[in-house]
Amino acid sequence: MRRPKGMGPSEKPSDTSLQEKTMAAFHSNARQPNQSTFREDLVAWLRSLKAPKAWVGLTAVTWARTFSSDLATRLASAGYAELSQHLNRQDLLALCKRSDVPLEYRVAAVMAWGRSNPRNPQNNRNLWASISNIAPLLKRLPELTRKQAFAEFQRLIARGALQGMRASFFTKLMFFFGCPHAYILDQWMAKAMLALRAANWRVSVDGNPKFVRSAGNFIRLGYGGTSIALTMSGDDYEAYCLSVEALVRPLGRVDGADVECWLFSDPTSEWRRFLKRLDWKLKTERL
Repeated sequence: MRRPKGMGPSEKPSDTSLQEKTMAAFHSNARQPNQSTFREDLVAWLRSLKAPKAWVGLTAVTWARTFSSDLATRLASAGYAELSQHLNRQDLLALCKRSDVPLEYRVAAVMAWGRSNPRNPQNNRNLWASISNIAPLLKRLPELTRKQAFAEFQRLIARGALQGMRASFFTKLMFFFGCPHAYILDQWMAKAMLALRAANWRVSVDGNPKFVRSAGNFIRLGYGGTSIALTMSGDDYEAYCLSVEALVRPLGRVDGADVECWLFSDPTSEWRRFLKRLDWKLKTERL
């Protein structure tokens, strides 16, 4: 399929119908996303791409070694083979359901799968130290809605109880520890959803779509565009999840979790390269 307009300097101007659809979508209801909320040409192109490579992270032992050789030794000798293995998503889901594995070991496996800050030992040390504060919430995740769980996480953040843990880490815990219909929200998922949303584009003078980032987004990035803003609420996270689910049919995926895998893609994919070319340091605009 031909690459969508606005993806390179050599592209010809967009046709009138695309301009009209893009401008009309600027006024979509962001809280109730539907197919018209998204740039249809980008959705069609994304659907046509080959399946992304399966994500495989670090081993829990390797992750622990970034900040504590003693913890790495303890994990390696704990008697759970999975802690020394490179787990895929399904392997990790199965591990996190096992009540015979200590909760903190399962959390370490999730952090390792997400490759959380392998070059930042202090942050990993803070993450490990925060487990006792997040543990009660993790045990309740299967009983909470995704909106409730995210709101409780934000309250813990506001109290300073979770040093080093942000939305990208906690939403992984939500997903793997069984919060119903919760989806991971890291910088690449945030950027994917923002790029697909038609309200973040306007038609430039040469007729091509221009990425501008509307001020009305429920997904907000932190300074520099490499993290999720702390100002996101439970309502914002719910809106994000609804947007993911709204893409199931347009992308031809099985469910929201499948959409998330498709949008996250992999570091070498065409989709990821497209996202990297957009300017994520732009200030938001009121359109």
